[in-house]
Amino acid sequence: MSDDREPSADPAATGADHGAPAPGGSRARGMVYVLLGILYLLHNDLWLWDDGRLVAGLPVGLVYHVAFCAAASVMLYLLVTHAWPAHLDGQGEEQP
Repeated sequence: MSDDREPSADPAATGADHGAPAPGGSRARGMVYVLLGILYLLHNDLWLWDDGRLVAGLPVGLVYHVAFCAAASVMLYLLVTHAWPAHLDGQGEEQP
């Protein structure tokens, strides 16, 4: 089958902009990486190991990890939207 579309002037579509982040700029990308580092440091809650309190009927450590999972989900969204390399968009997708 032939492709009747005109060639795109978008550098990301032609592969000329290797390694460039998705929209958002380098400041947003840097902030996402800083937040990722903070999230990494907080992934183990060593300060709650001996805490027997209950929050909403659940151990406080479990509540912490539920909140951590939510924060990790938000972090993954931010990484994809602000730090994803533009040259990877659309690769490997074939239209039938």
